[in-house]
Amino acid sequence: MQERIPIFFTFDNNYAAQCGVTFESLLYNAHKSVFYELYILSDFISEENQNKLHQIVNKYNNATLEIIILNENKISFHNNFSRQISDTVLTKEALYRCVPTMVEAFDKYDKIIYSDVDIVVMKDISQLYDIDLEDKYLASFKTPAFLSHETEHLEQSIRDQYFGGGLWIMNLKKMREDNLEEKILSITNNQELKLIWNEQDIMNIACDGNVAYFSYEYVSLPHWYYELKDKDYYDEIYKNRELEDAMMRPAIIHYAGYKPWVKRSRPPRTYEIWYYYLRKTPFKHDFDDIYEYIESKIYRYKIILFGFIPLGTVKIEGAIKGKIYIKIFNKIKFIKLTQIN
Repeated sequence: MQERIPIFFTFDNNYAAQCGVTFESLLYNAHKSVFYELYILSDFISEENQNKLHQIVNKYNNATLEIIILNENKISFHNNFSRQISDTVLTKEALYRCVPTMVEAFDKYDKIIYSDVDIVVMKDISQLYDIDLEDKYLASFKTPAFLSHETEHLEQSIRDQYFGGGLWIMNLKKMREDNLEEKILSITNNQELKLIWNEQDIMNIACDGNVAYFSYEYVSLPHWYYELKDKDYYDEIYKNRELEDAMMRPAIIHYAGYKPWVKRSRPPRTYEIWYYYLRKTPFKHDFDDIYEYIESKIYRYKIILFGFIPLGTVKIEGAIKGKIYIKIFNKIKFIKLTQIN
């Protein structure tokens, strides 16, 4: 008998292709013993994009998809939020993910996973659902110590237990018992409360440390690589090389901050994995211009002998070709190739 795992996502129509990548990588890597019940909460997703998302799910036999358009279902989310909502700061979709107990379709679940859609799943992640939440409201990953300055706007007791966003295992039963949604709405509508990280701050304040933690491998952020490498992957919270292992062998890659589909002078690490899964979906041509731009650029690399003697630079066209050259050079023990731009 297959284990059934519910996961919900909240986004607007602009992120349909990204959700397609998430679905494709999740289901492609899912264990045969696992069946995913997928939900989307949104105000609007075009009929074309809904059909494409269903196409992805339907080609696998290990999932179902229900798209809940909130306005059509007359769920009164909007009437409960008085804080100003904008498309770039605090979106409706960000708030929806905080209150799954208000969704009638979730009444049958005691536990549910929430996930962002700017991710790629690298292997079966069903073990996440097996985390024993006991009396905790949710499970997430604890923010590393080197980012502690980003939560200085909060009380120390909240900062000490601060968890990140992107992926939560939510204890719906406990949230209902304690009427947590009322507390969440009160926090959200407190106009004097300073919220920098939006739904992350809201949930950290609401949960007040009543949380469990899972491994950072489930939310590996590529752009942390350079800072962590400079620190030899050491962190006061993650002292056992967990951050290094998560960077090198992630279960989930979370493209928070640096997106593979946004034109930049330097693409984020592992962006090619995101495009690999995009090409498997009906959205496969959505970002051809960005991909061609990335691969048409000339990148410079330093050649280092014995780890400290510079031998000059070399120019290589295309980020993927550069990665191949780096792998080749790194097999030669006394010569290394490192990217400059």
